[in-house]
Amino acid sequence: MTTRSRTPAYLGRALAALCAASASADVIITVTDFRVLGMHFAQVVAPGALTGTLTGVSVDAAISGSVSKTYAQDLTIYLDVPPLDGEGLLQVGGYTAVNDWAINLMWPTGDHFVAGTRALGTVSLPNPVSMDASPLSVYLGNGYGSPWAAATWNGTITLHGVTRIDALDSDGDGVPNTADNCPSTPNLLQSDCDQDGIGDACDTDTDCNADGIADICQLTPAMDSNSDGRLDHCQYAFGDLDLSGVVDGVDLGILLVKWGSHNPGIPDPSGDGIFDGTDLGLLLLHWGFES
Repeated sequence: MTTRSRTPAYLGRALAALCAASASADVIITVTDFRVLGMHFAQVVAPGALTGTLTGVSVDAAISGSVSKTYAQDLTIYLDVPPLDGEGLLQVGGYTAVNDWAINLMWPTGDHFVAGTRALGTVSLPNPVSMDASPLSVYLGNGYGSPWAAATWNGTITLHGVTRIDALDSDGDGVPNTADNCPSTPNLLQSDCDQDGIGDACDTDTDCNADGIADICQLTPAMDSNSDGRLDHCQYAFGDLDLSGVVDGVDLGILLVKWGSHNPGIPDPSGDGIFDGTDLGLLLLHWGFES
């Protein structure tokens, strides 16, 4: 086997982006001015970063600056458990086999070194590879074993059937699961008023922002004990203590009866647990208000 470096050497501007296509379970590796010596490889996907089953690999990349007749189709995808040791599972592309026991497949086009020659096409794997919790890394490099080989590629590599874990978005709110503080509940703004790491949309705290309106009232369906179409806690917050739908003298009477006490069944308007002057002020502020 030709000696290889474990770390990428002689790399110019490389690998501009790695993204998941939203319309399908594919991962696209964008290759930008990727210049690499023969039998040198760069890790482009870390272990455990993908989910799904790798069923095939597509390439659309043009070569330039070929040295020692490095061909366009020498651009190589290689799957191995890091650190790179030549005992990998799969090689797609590259004239020289990294090892003899891996599955070695070649791109359907790209067998020339003239600048602008494109490696183009799709290779279906005879034995798809599960990437769920896999220890395998995906490497990209130059699979030509000449000691003088080098070339630059620009284009894309597409891994079919897999998705980047950090691109999964279970609740469809545009925030990937790995960054979502409520991965199962849509919450695009990611608000977390008590800064406990659980977003307001799924936090069960009573009133974490102390605005007098229970979180469950603000964010999710809550109790409507009198079936008037208005959530109880929202009405309490405005001083509608009898849940009639309007703040009036009846509510003032209830407030005065409860003055200085706290009844868990009837939250005080300010939400501080005590019926006092603050609640009176809120009730008067909303006098006549239909909640």
